[in-house]
Formats: sequence, C-alpha cells, structure tokens
Amino acid sequence: MKGITVRHSSPSVASNYAVRINSGSLRMENCDVSSSTGSGVGTEGGSVQIVSCSITSSKRHGVAIFPGLSPTETDSSVRDSIIRGNGLSGLYIRGDGQEVEVVTSDIVSNSAWGINAAGGGIAKISGCSRIERNGKGKYKEEADGIIRINTHTQSCNYR
Repeated sequence: MKGITVRHSSPSVASNYAVRINSGSLRMENCDVSSSTGSGVGTEGGSVQIVSCSITSSKRHGVAIFPGLSPTETDSSVRDSIIRGNGLSGLYIRGDGQEVEVVTSDIVSNSAWGINAAGGGIAKISGCSRIERNGKGKYKEEADGIIRINTHTQSCNYR
C-alpha cells in the first residue's frame, strides 16, 4: 500500500480500524491515515510495516497491535513516521508475542500515552524517535508489557 490517503468512519464498535490486518503482513509507505470513529491502523494477528506515514487524529489509538484468535508472534514496525493527535495512545501493543520496533518516528500530542505496552506486548524504540507531549506521558508498561529504549539524540535533526 503506497501513497494512499485513508479517511475512515464506521458505526461498528469491534475491529473499528481505518486499516485492518487480520493475518499476513502489510507494508504501508507514504500513507496518510485517520479514523473519526476508531483506530488508524490495527492488527489482529497480522503484522504491519509503517514507513514514512502520517497516522493522525483518530478517535481511538493511532496504531493498535493485538494478537489474533490463534496467537502467533508478530513483528511490526514504525519507521520515519508521525503518529499524532489521536484520542487514546499513539501506539498500543497488547498480547504475548506482539512486538513493534519504532525507529526515527514522532509519537506526539496523543491524548493518552505515547506508547502503551500491555499483556506481554513489546515496544523497541531506537534512532531519533520523539515521544513527547502526550496527555498521560511518554510510556506505560502494564500487565507484563515491555518498552526497550535505545535512542541517540545528540545528532538528531528533528522534523
């Protein structure tokens, strides 16, 4: 999926995502995503590689990573992207084996946490990533969630 703008609205409560991945893998590049009723991007057993995208102004999470019905390990990533102004956390990861690498991306000005890892979910943050100005703070680890930070900010030229 390359160079696509997605504006989403749905009366559904369950699985309410502008972009939804149930299995397999999706690469998103240079996309602009928003949902007025749900989360911007969501996985339920699949994985997503988000590269040079803007995921902004969604009612719920910017990106939500969940296990599927048959839990398997998934590796998702957010690179050179902006996740901003979403109604809950910018990035929410829940479930054993759900792992997201965040590299040189901005996760800013979301209403809840910048990154929330829960229930065994793992976030790995590296490069010149900025996680700031989020309503409840940068990070939250809950129920065995893990956030690993390896950033180098001395030579960063922020967007």
